[in-house]
Amino acid sequence: MNKTLKRLWENCREGAKKLLHSQAGKLKLANGKLTLDTKQGFKFLLWGLGLTLLLGWGANIYMWSTTWLYGVAVLGLLVGIANMFHEEAIMFLLSTVTFAFMVALLINLQLFPLWVTTLGVGILSFVAPAAIVVSLKTMYALATK
Repeated sequence: MNKTLKRLWENCREGAKKLLHSQAGKLKLANGKLTLDTKQGFKFLLWGLGLTLLLGWGANIYMWSTTWLYGVAVLGLLVGIANMFHEEAIMFLLSTVTFAFMVALLINLQLFPLWVTTLGVGILSFVAPAAIVVSLKTMYALATK
């Protein structure tokens, strides 16, 4: 048993070393803070949008209730907290506001089938919490300048 634990510990150490070395090119040291490369946030945003579209598709086919939107909103909060940086915040906020207005307009016109409306509401539920967090981060950054 002791040999098994020792071997497991060694495997964990080696895996951690490999992970650290694979992420080393993405880490930056700026102003005494260690941050990830900003392209990482865009990847998480795309993965979140893909997951939202997949869940919206499943909600239409299997007639799920709207509780899946809460999970999508939490995912949007996590993307906003962890992955949006100050350099890309203005463009993100501008595109989010434009998207929110367009989705609200198209949903109220009722020109599209229900599945398109469900996907739009799902994406809006993902992007809106992220936009709130990013806007709060941007306001804080502007206030501390």
